[in-house]
Amino acid sequence: MTTTSTPTRILIVDDNAAIHADFRKVLATSRIDRLADDEQFLFGEPQACADSLEFEIDSAFQGEEGLEKVRQANSSGRPYTIAFVDVRMPPGWDGIETISRIWAEYPRLQVVICTAYSDYSWHEICERLTHRQNLLILKKPFDAIEVMQLAYALTEKARLADEVAQHVECLEQRIQERTLELQRSNHELQSQVVQREQAESHLHHLAFHDTLTGLANRQSLQNNLQASIEMARANSTEKFAVMFVDVDRFKSINDGLGHEVGDELLRAFSSRIEKSLRLDDLMNSAGTDALAGRLGGDEFVIILKRLRDSFDAVRVAERLLRILDRPYQIQGQTIHISPSIGVVNFDPSYQLASEMLRDADTAMYEAKLKGGDSFVVFEPSMQTAIQVRLSMEHDLRQAIITNQFWLAYQPIWSVQDLSLQGVEALIRWNHPEKGMIRPDQFIPIAEQTKLIVPIGEWVLRESCTQFGKWKRAGLAQTPKYISVNLSRVQLMQPGLVDVVDAILKESQMLGPELQFEVTESMIMEDPRQACAVISQLKSLGIRLAIDDFGTGHSSLACLHEFQLDVLKIDRSFVKQMNEGTTHPALLNAIVRLAENLGLECVAEGVEERDQLDQLGVMGCHRVQGYLLGKPKSNADFVSEYLMAPCLSQSTASEPTNQAISSASMVFDASTTPSASLHR
Repeated sequence: MTTTSTPTRILIVDDNAAIHADFRKVLATSRIDRLADDEQFLFGEPQACADSLEFEIDSAFQGEEGLEKVRQANSSGRPYTIAFVDVRMPPGWDGIETISRIWAEYPRLQVVICTAYSDYSWHEICERLTHRQNLLILKKPFDAIEVMQLAYALTEKARLADEVAQHVECLEQRIQERTLELQRSNHELQSQVVQREQAESHLHHLAFHDTLTGLANRQSLQNNLQASIEMARANSTEKFAVMFVDVDRFKSINDGLGHEVGDELLRAFSSRIEKSLRLDDLMNSAGTDALAGRLGGDEFVIILKRLRDSFDAVRVAERLLRILDRPYQIQGQTIHISPSIGVVNFDPSYQLASEMLRDADTAMYEAKLKGGDSFVVFEPSMQTAIQVRLSMEHDLRQAIITNQFWLAYQPIWSVQDLSLQGVEALIRWNHPEKGMIRPDQFIPIAEQTKLIVPIGEWVLRESCTQFGKWKRAGLAQTPKYISVNLSRVQLMQPGLVDVVDAILKESQMLGPELQFEVTESMIMEDPRQACAVISQLKSLGIRLAIDDFGTGHSSLACLHEFQLDVLKIDRSFVKQMNEGTTHPALLNAIVRLAENLGLECVAEGVEERDQLDQLGVMGCHRVQGYLLGKPKSNADFVSEYLMAPCLSQSTASEPTNQAISSASMVFDASTTPSASLHR
């Protein structure tokens, strides 16, 4: 225990006068001496600096009085080191409010909360009080030795904190002095660096050719392009373009055949570029000038100067494609490669070379997305689109890894008796930063990148697993089947049937309990392969529904050639059924068509009572829409639909139209999921 020159000031804030007396007795100097004797008995001879502590104790009987005493102590230059604060002090502030107000002005004060009750949990205290490093809790009735230990420890802590503060102040002074020295040294070093950079810049300027291909290097290209931009901005008649050329599949060739072959291929590729530009009729006849260079790797840039119009660059790109696409003979091997070319024509909005290179690169990427071996002329909309697409692709990959997807379930009802027939599983994405992302925003990108394959398999497995749990739970109602959307990429993916068969067995489902929904345009892109896969799926007993019927280009062909079970009428027909006489007639014709072909007919997007009534009159078998049920999370779907009595039982004694009316009103009032679940 270290000797202190002045007594430690302690404030007791408690509405009970007896508590104040107890603290004064406990913290008497003689008791502290006894603590020192006990310390000597346990730990041996004390250090030479050991001595008694003296405490100067003040009292406050309410929180407001305590705050005022703290203010007075600080203004007098003799602040309190410790405050023991009771939690309950009616009728004024409680202890937490008192501490909060004191700390708002004097955050360094060390506080011990004294309480005999569990008025606040530690979590609640932490939420309300920010300076938790200066906070301790003492439970009543407290032991005298506990109080002495706290007073001793907190006094020592305060002393050490003062020493640290003084030490930090000394260190800061030394740092400032050292910083001035370093600044002077740094200034001298900067002068030397500038001189060295000037020398290196001169050497770099001399080496303006790429060592591998002999073309202009990156720096030469950027300098030349910047000069072309400035010239064109100064002279409105000056026209030029930039072409960004990339070798398709170069990495696989480089990895498979070796870097030596890859380097030779790049030399041959660059040689063809130079030859094409040199022999191009446009260059010779119009006096067009061109500079070809290599940015690095398999990326090349061509600057076309003194063009007559924007179509000149297109003509050069067409010629380059023909020449660069021919086979290459490298070390006795015939290698087939093709270029992807992005073209950007100068306009006055460009000020920097990096801007034109960026947009040419963006157009080149669009050409790659088209399958390569093509060129694309840049349009401003591409930049935004590609940034959104790349960001979404990255987020999708993270979503797969971190399980950000979940399923919502929407019921499918029988129009005739209002019984629950099926349920459609709908994927939802809860992005940790962007919130709920609509399926129409991320599904197309997932299909383009083929991320739809793992996502689709997860949806299928999750849907079937949940359906199996519903079956085995003995609920009041269980749908007859669960419907899952199937994308074109999934349909054409090898091994799809084996995956589906394995998932059915894992979830203990029968084939007819699973329904796949496909669009008519999707299966007509490759009818032969689609027909083969669908036939294998049908052999497992799986139901097949044609989704969004009437919006594709081969509706009747789909119905005729494929083994369909269900025809789902697109929501646009239902939405417009009350607009004029044409739409109801079309809708009625679709229902009759399904009936004649022996297909179950499901109307999507039923949102109004009148729509439900008319569909019932037309003879539509099933309905799905917000009127009778919006997509729900699993827990809500179970509680609101599967654990509820059958809708037809509650209305069995009423006529069919009355039952539909009653059911519509009941479900419309009781099924209101959050807007984020809306399809």
